[in-house]
Formats: sequence, structure tokens, C-alpha cells
Amino acid sequence: MDFVDIRDDVNNEKLRKVAKGFREYLVNELEKEKKSGKLTWWWEGTVKAAIGTIDILEGTDSEYRQFSKFGRGRVKTEIITPKDVLHGVGNLFSNYLKGLSFDGILAIEGGEGQGNHDSYVIFDSDKIKIVETVKITKTVIHSEPLEKPGK
Repeated sequence: MDFVDIRDDVNNEKLRKVAKGFREYLVNELEKEKKSGKLTWWWEGTVKAAIGTIDILEGTDSEYRQFSKFGRGRVKTEIITPKDVLHGVGNLFSNYLKGLSFDGILAIEGGEGQGNHDSYVIFDSDKIKIVETVKITKTVIHSEPLEKPGK
């Protein structure tokens, strides 16, 4: 299987490589929606925000930058994450990568109380073969009993 691997992405170099082509893909999708007459204001804003964030990542000035959550101001590009670029357009990103013959994405996720961990997004589950299963037990440790305040 061939994955786009954006783990350990120092200075967003891997993200920049993928984002450059994705920007063009987004602009084309926006134009197609406009021509079809089915473009809604919220979808237009979502796609323009993604394009604007990519432009900021690339250090390019454009009309789209104002739609990014970062606005027109100067931003250190190393603080931009894949989540910032892909917010609301994840399905389009998956379609873009599928069109480039990738089978999925490998990234680092965080949160959910489990810290940073590898995350695999596989586009076609039929390409997966389970060769072994492992039982995982969940252990929850609390340092203090959970109680309602005031009791």
C-alpha cells in the first residue's frame, strides 16, 4: 500500500509538497461548483479558507488569505497543521490523493487523552487483510476519586 506520510514533518515540508497540488484541485472544484449553480455560500467559504491557509503555508499573497482563520496577517508557517489546511475539506483531500494513486494517509494525531500517536487513514478497506488480532484491555487510572464539587 502506498501512503502519504506526513509524520515528523519538520517545517511542514511534506505538507507543503502535497498542499501545492491540492490547492489547484480545490480551485478547480470551486469553479466546477460555481458553473453547476450548486455552490452554497458556506461551502464556498470553507473551500476558500482551505485555499487561503495553503497560500499562507506557501507564503503566497492571494485574495483567498482573508478567508483563512489566520487572516491576512503574518503567520509563522510552522504553526500551521494538516488540520488547519484540511478543516472541512477532508473528503476532497482524500479524493485528490486517490486520484494520485495513494491508498491512504499516515499522520500524527493527538488528544483524546492518549497523547500523540500514529494515525492511519485508509481509503479502501477492501485492500486491508487482517493477519492477526490482539486483545487490548483498557485500564483507566484516576489519582483521586471523581466526585461532584461540594460533596
